[in-house]
Amino acid sequence: MARKLEISDQEVQRLRREGLGAPEIAKALGKSRATVFRALQRLDEVREYVRHDDVFPWPVHQMHGGTLPTKYIRTLSRAAKTGGGDMDYLMAAFRWANGMIERGVDIGYDPDYPGTDVTPEGGYYEMPEPVGGGFIRRLRDAALEAGRRRER
Repeated sequence: MARKLEISDQEVQRLRREGLGAPEIAKALGKSRATVFRALQRLDEVREYVRHDDVFPWPVHQMHGGTLPTKYIRTLSRAAKTGGGDMDYLMAAFRWANGMIERGVDIGYDPDYPGTDVTPEGGYYEMPEPVGGGFIRRLRDAALEAGRRRER
């Protein structure tokens, strides 16, 4: 006899469209990562694994791994490395990066930095963009260029 479905495919897809990865979906649904990964495989939603530790100019503490700046940086990193990603989340990440660039700011990180309007959980802070472009501008430009190469 087949096992009872342990997880809602629709809920997994909704969370994936929001940009969550398997560990985050598992936590949100109270399920194991293996259960979520099987659902993602069944839905043909398994992404190729892309490392981001080479992109971040600082080690990010685990407590800040789910914050919007971290998610946007990972989304732009994926786009820079693969030329693609979830379009809705990618557009949100580009809007975020473009807004920072238009305001002339870059982002910095200190795990002990208190919560601000950048992220209530703390860690990230805005600072003036360095002459010649900062981290966010370089990452955004790399993601745009990878997208252009992919379109050719």
